[in-house]
Amino acid sequence: KGICEMKEIDIKEFLKSYLVCERFLHSQKYAKEFFDPYDKQMVVEKQQYEARMDGCESLIQLLEPSDEYTLLHLHYIKGVPVEKCAESMCVSTRTAYRLLSKGHKQIYDLVSKKEKGINND
Repeated sequence: KGICEMKEIDIKEFLKSYLVCERFLHSQKYAKEFFDPYDKQMVVEKQQYEARMDGCESLIQLLEPSDEYTLLHLHYIKGVPVEKCAESMCVSTRTAYRLLSKGHKQIYDLVSKKEKGINND
């Protein structure tokens, strides 16, 4: 699925994949360094995972600068729980969850507008 074909729920899942990709890349680097330092084989998926991570960062940057951007960046890119994001932003947990939801919707709306623009050209 292309980014332009995403639904709001897909966007949430896509953003959640950032930390999974980061852990994968870190574990591959760690395994090579400590378990098989002479392995010449490249991580085949490395570019794919890095591209996915870049895609997540790019989607979140669409909201910059805003509270939604700050929250989504902290939560998805830095891996900070929503409750701790709220604390660091000096807002209530309830407000943080609202910002999270609003951020998802804003990204979906921006992607949808772009998709409509592409389809109308």
